[in-house]
Amino acid sequence: MMSIYSVPILISAILCTLLSAVTWLLRRHERLNRAFSFFTLALAIDSFAYFAYSEFGGIEDIHTWLRVVFAAGFLVPIGLILFFVAFTGYDERLGDRVLGIRVRHFQTSALLVFLASMVLSPFTNLVIKIPDAPVDIWDFGPGPVAMLLTVLFACLFVYMLAMVLKSYRRTDDRPRKRFIQLLASGTVVWVLIGFTGVIFLPSFRALEQSINYMGTVLTALFYFVAIVRYQSDKERELNLNLERKVEDRTQELAERNTE
Repeated sequence: MMSIYSVPILISAILCTLLSAVTWLLRRHERLNRAFSFFTLALAIDSFAYFAYSEFGGIEDIHTWLRVVFAAGFLVPIGLILFFVAFTGYDERLGDRVLGIRVRHFQTSALLVFLASMVLSPFTNLVIKIPDAPVDIWDFGPGPVAMLLTVLFACLFVYMLAMVLKSYRRTDDRPRKRFIQLLASGTVVWVLIGFTGVIFLPSFRALEQSINYMGTVLTALFYFVAIVRYQSDKERELNLNLERKVEDRTQELAERNTE
């Protein structure tokens, strides 16, 4: 029988898969949509991997299962970086500096670190440490690289927050300002939900992960609605501008004819 704690993880996996497919099919020509599609696909892979581990993993094969799960999980920060760079518009100006660092250098360095961690996770104890005789499938701890990654995650969010603020200040486009506000708010809520689980439920890993994945799927849905609304507002604004130009041109021609 499926554990009640696994239900939110499975829901997260299914919904993130659907969001990834719908976003890709609707507007894959848009960079923002491609980045969001990859991000939600990363969330789906991570959720499916964790669901499979929590339901089918056993103590006897914890070393294999858990290392694969952690490796899959590193797709999420990779997707998050690409998504943030896209929705802030820095994918078109990678040479700009944020906090004194070029966005291109930040993106390349962060992606390389997470890709390296993905490779190290299945084959070493640097990312996660699993006892030789684990008590249960949740009996594991962070390795030395994981400690450094915690600091990196903090620096990552500070940098991405600075990207958001700088992008927000430099645009006069109201739909884009509202879009940036919504995505930034969703991200803050996601981080708070994650920290709530880590801080208050450190001894109940199954419940902690269940809450984290509930926050994940809610954030993904929030992002999706924000993207659809933003692109709808942009289309409406474009149509209004075209209508104004047509009206102005018609009025100009009418004035010439009366002369």
